[in-house]
Formats: sequence, C-alpha cells, structure tokens
Amino acid sequence: MYATGASNYVWNTGDSSQSIEVTPSANTLYTVNATDANGCSNSDTVSVRLKSNLAIASRNDTSVAPGTVISFNPVVSGGSGNYSYTWTPDSLLASATTLNNTTTALTK
Repeated sequence: MYATGASNYVWNTGDSSQSIEVTPSANTLYTVNATDANGCSNSDTVSVRLKSNLAIASRNDTSVAPGTVISFNPVVSGGSGNYSYTWTPDSLLASATTLNNTTTALTK
C-alpha cells in the first residue's frame, strides 16, 4: 500500500514509511496517519478482504463399458457460493456450464 502527500506516515502496523507490503491471513483494515511539513494531518483506511478457499471434490477415475452413461457430480465448497462451472473438453457433455453433468462413453 502506498500513501502520498505528506512528510510523515504512521501505519496501524507500526510502520512509518510511505509504503508498506502486507500479507494478511484474515480480512484486515489498514490505517495510515499522515502529517505534512505544516503539521496538518489526515488519515485513510484500506480494507483488505481475502477470498475464501475454493475446493472441489470429484469422483474417482472409473472404467465403464462403451455406451454407458456416466454422471459427474462434484461437490464444491468455500468461496463466495456464487459458482460458475466450465467443463473441458465439453464436446460430449450434456452441458459445459452446469455442476452435475452426464456423458456417454465412446465406442471404439
């Protein structure tokens, strides 16, 4: 993060430089108090919000006979909950953008 327009800076992290680098492990508010050469001061706050870890669990590899309909039903968790899906390759799937999907095994 970077602050400008003053001669002295104090961050709520304890740093007193014009810019700081942070690696938050949780959502964090960072505040900088700045003072110019005339003694005028101001402050600003920046909110850093972390994205939740997104996880997906799919089924194990499976061998099936040609012509068998196969269902894919992965379990998605974490993140914002507003998921979108894209399966690749999608040429044989019922839909490339739905969570639960089916396809038919190819024959040789």
